[in-house]
Amino acid sequence: MTKKTIKSIGMAVVALILMAGCASEPAIQLADGVVFPEAENFSTVINGKPTGLFTLENENGLRADITNYGGRIVSLIVPCKNGIFDDIVTGYHTIDEFLESEEI
Repeated sequence: MTKKTIKSIGMAVVALILMAGCASEPAIQLADGVVFPEAENFSTVINGKPTGLFTLENENGLRADITNYGGRIVSLIVPCKNGIFDDIVTGYHTIDEFLESEEI
């Protein structure tokens, strides 16, 4: 996939979540091992620019965690056919992990 395609997919996911409406604390069942990324793990300054983590969540329990460090989708919590919510993004849960992966 090209960077443009990945960016377009990310923008579409964000748009869908926003269109579905935002709410707090949905009553959902999470799959075992689901860990939400923490905002403090993304709060830093890189090349003079502040980074952070932004969470979008709707009333149905869909949740997206996105960092402004490259607009990366850190976590996307969605339900399976049985209604159990799981994170479908495999990746990093701290800004340091992203930075270390770029050094390789």
